[in-house]
Amino acid sequence: MGVIVIKSISKPKIQRGYVYVLKTGQLEKLLADNNIDIHVYLVYWRPQTNSIFEVHYWFPNQNVEYERLYIRAGALPKEDVPLAREKLETIVFPKFVEWITDMLAQPDNSTKLDNDLYFNAIYKNKGLELIVR
Repeated sequence: MGVIVIKSISKPKIQRGYVYVLKTGQLEKLLADNNIDIHVYLVYWRPQTNSIFEVHYWFPNQNVEYERLYIRAGALPKEDVPLAREKLETIVFPKFVEWITDMLAQPDNSTKLDNDLYFNAIYKNKGLELIVR
């Protein structure tokens, strides 16, 4: 499968000394390589919690007729970014693919889909905290 292009991206400038951990092309490649074809809203931000990859799974509703992901990609101090990127690729991405693949495979009447579907990777003290529901 080719590269998926994310059409909805917000990437504001951030303060000096901070760098966004995720690169848009990484996410597009991850989605394409895993045949995850879903609309993505990608918002870059500088969270207070050091969240580097936060995902909300949104269901179709009366205003938007398709399922979609709202992804916020965080920034960290420049010196933390190389290790955070390594953890993003080796730990976060595989867990995310497992999570979203499971959600997309659920039948419409699955009780699993009744919950607020959320995935968050927080970089703390050179480690990660994953929140998945």
